[in-house]
Order: sequence, then C-alpha cells, then structure tokens
Amino acid sequence: MYNLIIKYNHEIKCGFIDIDKSRFLEYTEEKLVEKYKNLNESDILSLRDYPCLIASEGAGSKFYVVKIESIERNYSFFRVSYEVLSGLNYDLVESISDVLDIKFRGGEVYRTHWALKSVDLKKVQAVQDAISDFSDDLIDNEFGEDLEVYLDKIESLSDFIEFLSKLESSKDYEWYFRGQASSGYQLTPSLFRVNEESILNKEKEYELCNEILIANHKDFEKDGCAFDKLVRMQHYSLPTRLLDITSNPLVALYFACSEVEDSAGEVFVFKVLNNEVKYPESDSVSCISNLYNLRFLEKEKIVASIDDSESSSGVDVANILDRLAGFVKHEKPFFENRIKSDNLNKIFFVKPRMSDSRIIAQSGAFFIFGENAFLEGTENFSIRKICIKGKDKNKIIKQLDKVGINEKFLFPYIERTSKYLKEKHTGPVRRE
Repeated sequence: MYNLIIKYNHEIKCGFIDIDKSRFLEYTEEKLVEKYKNLNESDILSLRDYPCLIASEGAGSKFYVVKIESIERNYSFFRVSYEVLSGLNYDLVESISDVLDIKFRGGEVYRTHWALKSVDLKKVQAVQDAISDFSDDLIDNEFGEDLEVYLDKIESLSDFIEFLSKLESSKDYEWYFRGQASSGYQLTPSLFRVNEESILNKEKEYELCNEILIANHKDFEKDGCAFDKLVRMQHYSLPTRLLDITSNPLVALYFACSEVEDSAGEVFVFKVLNNEVKYPESDSVSCISNLYNLRFLEKEKIVASIDDSESSSGVDVANILDRLAGFVKHEKPFFENRIKSDNLNKIFFVKPRMSDSRIIAQSGAFFIFGENAFLEGTENFSIRKICIKGKDKNKIIKQLDKVGINEKFLFPYIERTSKYLKEKHTGPVRRE
C-alpha cells in the first residue's frame, strides 16, 4: 500500500502538507475507507510506515516520493510532515497510472485530496529505477526542483518592475499582492494556523475576539460593523480570519524580503475581478465576520451540515444560523434571515474603509475566509507566484528604501519611525 497526496500549488520544500479532513480517503477503495475512516493512533503509525507520493494539482506537475515522519490531527485538517526521497516525472507517472491506481482520466490529479492505494510501490520497477537515478539537486535547491512551481523569480527591484510591466491591464479586474518572507508559510489567515502550543487558533476564535472587545471596549466604539472590528483586531496582531493583501506591489515585495534571510521569500499576485469585489456593508461579508460570535462547536456543526446534506442535525443548524442572523441584525436592522450555510465556507475579497493610517500607507485590502475555505485552488481568484532567494533579500530591502518603501513609510507611528531612523543612521539595516 502507499499514500497519495495531491494539493494545489504545493511547495515541496516546506516539509509538511496540510489536507482538509473532508478530503481524506477520496479516490480510495471501499475496504481501505472502512479500515481507516476513523484514523486512530494505531492507524497513524501504520500509514507512516507506507511510502507516499506527493504532487501539486494539475497536468505536468512533478511527483515526489517522500517518507512520512509524522501525522498530526487537528479539528479540520491533517498535517503530514515528510522527508523527500526522490522525484518522478509527470509523464512517467501518467504512463504507469493504471499500475499505480491513479485515475488520470478521472480527474484525480486535478483535485486536492489524500488517497490510500492498494499498490506496493516497491514492486513497481519504473518507480524503483527513478529513485535509484535521483540526484540530490532538490535538497540543495532553495526553491525546489527546477523552480517549476514559480512563474518567475527575481533578484532585484528592477527585475520585479520588469515583471510588473508584463501584467496586463483591464477595466474588468485589478491586481493585488501579498508578500510572505518564507516559502514555508501558508497562504492562510492567522486564525487557521496552529500556535506554539499546537492548538488551532480557530478553536479559540470566540474567546479571543470577545475577550479583546471586553478588555478594550473604547477602542472599538467607532467601528460600525463586525468586519471593521476584525480589521482593528488584525491591526493589533490578534489571530483573525482576515488575510492582508495590498494594491501596491512594492509593499508586498518589502514584506517578502523583510525577514527570514535564510529562506526564499514569495510574492503572490492575485487577479481580482471587479464583480468579485465586496465592501464592509456586504451581507456576505457581515455573515462571515460575525462568525466570531458563535462558539467553535456551533461552527463545526455548520461545516458538517454543508459536507453532509443528509445530516440529522438540521434543526440545530437552523437555530445556529438564526443566532448568527441575530448578530448581523445588530449592525443591519433590516437584514433578512436568509443565510445560506454554504456561503459561510467561501472566501471574499473586501476593500476596507481607509480609516487607519497603516491601511492607507500599505494600500491595504483583505481576503476574509469562511469556515472551511482554501484560497489555493479557488476558482474566484487567479493566483501567480514570484520567488526571491534569501541571499537577495537584504539587497532588495535597500533598493526599496531608496524609493521610499521602508519601515517608516509602512508603519507611520513614532516608535517605528524612531526604530527605522536609529538603524539607518547608527548601524546596518536590521529586520525583526
């Protein structure tokens, strides 16, 4: 037997991969589904001992043979940590797909999932030949084999400007950007990440948000809706369901280069259609924003009802949605209680009010994430990715400083200005 994990736009060098629990055991024969559907500790130990193939979604993606080192269970997803052993060309895997029981014609390679296959990889000669011929280039390559997951790479600010000049303009869409300082970071809001104690922040959304509203009530008095409150919470580093993006590509480049010098940075480029743009007053945005008023188990019931339309908890879910509608009505008295639960699983692009100096300086906007949403693989927003080597980050930071993109500009507060000036005039540029 072996594990097969396919995920949209996965960066193999991360060393781990997150798979939503609802995607576990897809494309798996029934007897294995019955055996592993509850996935207890004994099952985890068993799966760790089997080989694993990992690939990004889509035609042409390279497959990798990996050794699973650990499997962690969270409330909504599994995290599989691994060590890369070898690489397999897409054409080779496709040519032996019948032997490997991978349904190329059935669309299996185009869907994020984790399958179990009743095939012994050790007996597939083509796989063994490829493993023996595999070089160590992947281990030494900062980005992974052949940079195949990147549409472009840059080494300087001028390279980045050249890339931007090739982006097409249109009245039908706008370009937005996000910089991440490490290729190991996930493209997901802080609420959906695991904290230092291995607790999923999402489990504590109700407590986090309500506690800060109680403790700092006056700071939120001028916020007209739940979305505005989330923006302020995000500003003060509380985990939220918002993901920061910007309309200024140089701002994204700064954040991609601003820390973690020994790791490749990334700039994500999003094409957002004008008809997908929403504002804080949107009903859809209000419904997702107010999810922080529901307890974790209530939200889990909503997710379960979406995944299982025949769920017996229909009455409970209807009552939970009524409660959610009540919170929305606090900010929208004429809101009609017609919440569609599947809309709570979506991602929306939101232009915020320019009421904060940092949002203005950073040309900020947000993606707001529903309960079981993944930006990677969504059909609503086209995503591209640019890579920056760790060794080029400091050089690019200095180049950005020359055009006015620096800590003083992006964080217009006296303490950050003081920090920037001190580093500029008394020593080398340091980043937190």
